[in-house]
Amino acid sequence: MKKFISVLLGIVILFSTNVYGAVDYEESINTKEFNFVGDMESIGVNSSKTFYVDIDKEWDATNCFLNLVFTQSELLDEKESTLTIDVNGLSISSVKLAGRKNYKEEVKIPIKKEYLRDGSNEIKIKTYRRITDKICTDDVNTGNWIVLHKESYVHLDFKNIKDTDALEEYPYPYVKSSDAEGKVNIIIPDNYTEGELSSAMVLSSNFGSRYKNKKIGIDIRTVSTINDIEDENLIYIGKKDNITEDITNLITDEEKNSIINGGIVKEVISPFNNSKKMLLILGSNDDTLLKNIKFLANKDLISQVSKNSIYIDDELDVDDIEKEEKDKLYFKDLNYGDINLKGPFSQEYDLNCNIPKDRIVQGGSKIVLNTRYSKNIDFDNSVATLYINSIPIGSKKLSEENSDEDIMEFSIPEGISEKNYYDLKIRFDLELKDSFCDARGADTPWAFISRDSYIYTKYKKRQEAAFNTYPFPFVQDGELKDSAIVVPDNPTNKDLSRAASIMEFMGNDVKNNNVDIKVVKSSQIDNELKNLNLIVIGTPQNNSLIKELNNSSKIKFDESFNRFVSNDKIKLTDSYGENISVLQFIKSPYNNNKQILEISSAKEDGLENIQKYMNDNSFMEKINGDVAIIDASGEIKNINTSSELANASENKSKKDVFNEKTIFFIVITSFMIILIITGTILMIKKYKAHSKK
Repeated sequence: MKKFISVLLGIVILFSTNVYGAVDYEESINTKEFNFVGDMESIGVNSSKTFYVDIDKEWDATNCFLNLVFTQSELLDEKESTLTIDVNGLSISSVKLAGRKNYKEEVKIPIKKEYLRDGSNEIKIKTYRRITDKICTDDVNTGNWIVLHKESYVHLDFKNIKDTDALEEYPYPYVKSSDAEGKVNIIIPDNYTEGELSSAMVLSSNFGSRYKNKKIGIDIRTVSTINDIEDENLIYIGKKDNITEDITNLITDEEKNSIINGGIVKEVISPFNNSKKMLLILGSNDDTLLKNIKFLANKDLISQVSKNSIYIDDELDVDDIEKEEKDKLYFKDLNYGDINLKGPFSQEYDLNCNIPKDRIVQGGSKIVLNTRYSKNIDFDNSVATLYINSIPIGSKKLSEENSDEDIMEFSIPEGISEKNYYDLKIRFDLELKDSFCDARGADTPWAFISRDSYIYTKYKKRQEAAFNTYPFPFVQDGELKDSAIVVPDNPTNKDLSRAASIMEFMGNDVKNNNVDIKVVKSSQIDNELKNLNLIVIGTPQNNSLIKELNNSSKIKFDESFNRFVSNDKIKLTDSYGENISVLQFIKSPYNNNKQILEISSAKEDGLENIQKYMNDNSFMEKINGDVAIIDASGEIKNINTSSELANASENKSKKDVFNEKTIFFIVITSFMIILIITGTILMIKKYKAHSKK
């Protein structure tokens, strides 16, 4: 009997533990597809391509598969030619390539949920293909190829975690990773202060920082204008002296006392819809409000709060730990692990990194690979090659004496170094000795690249502002600082949301929560704020600073401020000038060391046309120079007015012309040399034949 009770008690304890530790998920099924960025081509017998899928901790995967679209050259050895899928280093499926001769063949490969993990998942597609009976010849034969098409994707069905009262889940449910595009609703008091508005903008930048590859869409409203969003999750920001009774009723007496000298962050059931949530960000003054926002932006701190509220006092340090800006960008800091390449012949690995936009990379920059590789290769013909943005920048011969530790350095050439985005391809050609042309198993050659490899960037600070390096100068060294946004004197909700979209986009480049930006109406800007980097938004009619800046602008308004007028860079008709929006960088007339970004139009309609673009990465990639004109149809005209930008463009053109002439000269010279050598050989042969006679 005692034994039976003990067993029963153990079952009850085990069941209770499981129930307590269980995570509850929503019933509805969500779907997401992770598309290949572009076509990926491989040539040779053995090849592999890698693709990454990020799975949020909020998701419970219910179904997953890889839909692979590919085209290949004809095969000889159809029995042995295969395609294998690895997930996080584990082979999960192999497919015979025999008989798949059509253009854009399609194959669906299931991926079980136990193979997946939270965060980054590595999907590797490996192929073994034979088109002749000579494996060594096969590998260098350009007729032995396979293309994985950009239409390929990983499909994921999943359930979202059910929202609880714990703040540790923030920013869920206000932004859901499952949504293709998010929407955040921020509410501020009707008679909001500069500090409350600035706090809303800082929060907007943090959403951009958290979701760098996602267009959020932030809607800022005053309390009296929220009728059409009451059925959504809401975030309220306000100071204690500016809180309405409806909000006061959502906090306890103790919490009311706590915001006399501090601040609280509390999640409650929305008073407008009991199936939704409202996040309250309340403080005694502007400083405590900003501190609350910084607390929410600090991922380490917010993840420690298992309750629905927290009091934030003066003693709590909410600033992110500052990371020293280094000259070296280590692969491990770019979220890449150790790289293992296995198999004979050509093996490749792709990775990418962004260079901070406030830097200009100088000569002397380099990429250092810490490698080792197997000894059973033909060292006379085996090399490692590095490509940057599809351009080969160097090759290093492999050697047996260095195979246990080979530190390879590749200089970044001028021209490539000027870019702010590096797409790196590391290729090892592991050639086999003749006797190893059928290497298998333990004889398979390999190469290893340590996560401690790095990109060394020798740089100088950028001075000139341009759209291809935006959000510089507002974001420098990973921090948004020394800046102010100037909005119209009587800003509408659209004006505020427009400014929030700009903040969201700039947040993409922000690396910590130390954001310092002011938001002020044009009639209230003082000399101290004018000495900062400024973003000025509006029309001449609703933002007086735009009129004040007209003499300094590169694209100016006419005397009546009803349209933009022509200059020596562009000609504008009257009707066209009335209906365009202009984004332009201006050297600040208030401080020679600062810049102003003016976003203006003669009409409010022009600003509405441009709002949808201001947090869209794909749009911002299309604009460059220091002036961009956008018309009502969305057409863009880019202009370079800065002497530094124009000279850089001219120098680049000269380099391109020089390179073309140099290549032409080399080709012609080589051709002439070949003709001379051939003629000489023929003459010698003729002479010898004549001598024999």
